[in-house]
Amino acid sequence: MDPFRDTTKHPKARLLCNSHQFQLCNDAVSKLKLFIRR
Repeated sequence: MDPFRDTTKHPKARLLCNSHQFQLCNDAVSKLKLFIRR
């Protein structure tokens, strides 16, 4: 199960995300996920 798949379910991401920044946050989480998996 990937906790980053749905950013709204990730506690820290939920704090950072709002309706205006949702896409930016998703992009950031995607990059973070790639970085972690390296």
